[in-house]
Amino acid sequence: MPLKRLLFILSLSLPLVAVALVIAPSQAVVSFAVGDLPVIISPSAAGGTLGTGFNYQITAINSPTGYSASGLPAWLNFNATTGRLSGTPTSFGVFNVNLTTTNTAGTYSATLTLNIANYVDANGNGVNDAWEMTYFGNLTTVTATSVNNVDGLLDRDEAALGLDPTQNNLTAPANNTSYTYNLRNELTNCTPAAGAALTFSPDSEGNLN
Repeated sequence: MPLKRLLFILSLSLPLVAVALVIAPSQAVVSFAVGDLPVIISPSAAGGTLGTGFNYQITAINSPTGYSASGLPAWLNFNATTGRLSGTPTSFGVFNVNLTTTNTAGTYSATLTLNIANYVDANGNGVNDAWEMTYFGNLTTVTATSVNNVDGLLDRDEAALGLDPTQNNLTAPANNTSYTYNLRNELTNCTPAAGAALTFSPDSEGNLN
């Protein structure tokens, strides 16, 4: 029997694909549809410190129905039902965790970069608790943006370099002669850290050389 009519429609609008084939006179219709992938929109990087609880929630659009994660450090737990990562860091450094979400359209993958600092920060202000106790005697004076010193530098920056906040570290570098910086991008002033170390000394303007 001769074919009277053939209609082929292809509509492409990524990531939505729809294809329909209509043949007359039988009017047989074949269709196939793929919806939007469950794109992860939660941050691609997160930070934490040794001994302080860490939590991260995978967030994705387009109704994800499943979650998975791989490359987790030993201390990090994953809930495949809720997509939540949690744990208390017992090791520091940079960890790359592979995240995956799924729905009826397929699978979407992303990488979460975790940066865990090698100091204790119980109050979560980004400053080493030991430094706070040494110079302020408490864990409440210093905040993520506070300046409680004589040179106008952020407290957290001085803490990261192990500087004495009672000294003017911009004009009196002799008070802080050298600091150790290892190749893992962690500043260590008291205890050794993994990785080869380089020693820097501040010049008259407070720059590290």
